[in-house]
Amino acid sequence: MNHLAASLEKTWQGSGTANLEKLLPPPGSPLRLRFLRELIKTEIEIRCQLGQLVTLEEYQKRFPELGSPDAISPSLIFAEYQVRQRYGERPELSVYQARFPEQFEQLV
Repeated sequence: MNHLAASLEKTWQGSGTANLEKLLPPPGSPLRLRFLRELIKTEIEIRCQLGQLVTLEEYQKRFPELGSPDAISPSLIFAEYQVRQRYGERPELSVYQARFPEQFEQLV
């Protein structure tokens, strides 16, 4: 999986954007969701470093396999929170409680 993150970082450095779909296994692959989650974590960090805020809800629109807001992985939610804290936006935990009430208990 590290090679996928490295490929994503290299693509962003070279062109200032990336198409996650091109880096993922095809739909239906048992590895697709696992890889997608890791690529999203990496891309969220890259984008925040560049001042381009992106939310998990935007990824859910692009990748329905992430599930509904009530089903999204707590590890993705926590990754978004950490990155936003690290790069200066610093949203309150209450924002995440409102966005992801089903997973909030797992975050605190």
